[in-house]
Amino acid sequence: MDRKLVIVADAAKAYFAVGEQKRLHRIILEMVNEDLDTHEPDPKRNGRTIGGLNFYDPHTDLKESESQAFVKKIMDTLNHFMEEQHYESLILVATPKMLGLIRKKLKPHWNVVHSLALEATQMSLQELERKVFS
Repeated sequence: MDRKLVIVADAAKAYFAVGEQKRLHRIILEMVNEDLDTHEPDPKRNGRTIGGLNFYDPHTDLKESESQAFVKKIMDTLNHFMEEQHYESLILVATPKMLGLIRKKLKPHWNVVHSLALEATQMSLQELERKVFS
């Protein structure tokens, strides 16, 4: 039997579900990006002049850094599930930006059988099942 691990993610939330025989059975873990939108804007990072000194935006903005940190947490959890729970394949469902960040971190030997660029964290398992397996 091909046990699939389904990852559904956006910048604020992610969850892992179990899929078998074209069915999604249950959510096994939910994660929330605790760092998202919790920082006060730094006036020095707006490309302004303060006290005669020029400050410019960093190459990576704060939201992107928070997303990358959240993807690292997702990937650490994914690694644990793939090693310990013996899933045969992966299904990725994420917003386009998160999907790209996740794909960059995947190990080459993991078998991704399907991926969807879709905002799906608010969908029910039945709705998601129709999108993934149809």
